Amino acid sequence: MNLVAYTLKPPTGVSRALVGCFLEGEEGEEEEELLALVRGVGTVEIVQVLTPPPPSPGTNGKEGAQEAKEWEGNGAILHTLCSQPTFSAIRAWACLRPVGGTKDLLAVTSDAGMLALVELVARPANTASHAVAYHLQRIASLSLGTSGCPRSVPGQYVAADPSGRAVMVSSIDGHLTCAVVLRNAATGAIELRRSRVGGDLGKPADPFWS
Repeated sequence: MNLVAYTLKPPTGVSRALVGCFLEGEEGEEEEELLALVRGVGTVEIVQVLTPPPPSPGTNGKEGAQEAKEWEGNGAILHTLCSQPTFSAIRAWACLRPVGGTKDLLAVTSDAGMLALVELVARPANTASHAVAYHLQRIASLSLGTSGCPRSVPGQYVAADPSGRAVMVSSIDGHLTCAVVLRNAATGAIELRRSRVGGDLGKPADPFWS
């Protein structure tokens, strides 16, 4: 017998949100910031904020006033690029960009007792509508402990190194685990048994280690 779980009514409440550049920008163009939301407890949604274009500077008189009035009446539009259920409870997350990377990743901890690095990937365009679909893909995972949300298992708090070199995960009881992020190599965890630690990653010091 096979059991299939399907959400009949998607959650609408937002429990977590952060901003990041999850798509690779075109050469010579500024990177676009996207919103990453957690709806309910386990549905991850990537949202693009679309704003209407400002009125053209050459318009004057009645046309300019009408155009400005129409522009003021239209606010920003939230366009959903990806909405993906994880079938788990997300405990915490953070945004980081690995050294040499071209876009941001999500470092997510869940009640499965895992730390996962997730990226936003574009699917091939549909030949009929020429629309590009997006989905979230796990590129690395690390076991932190047992499933559930016990106080002793790290995952309640997540902090990312501003330079994208490591991710630090902590539990409510203060158990610390540090995962060093390496490109094209295995990611390992270092268990930290002290309240304050120092790490040498071959780069100038920053306030991440505290």
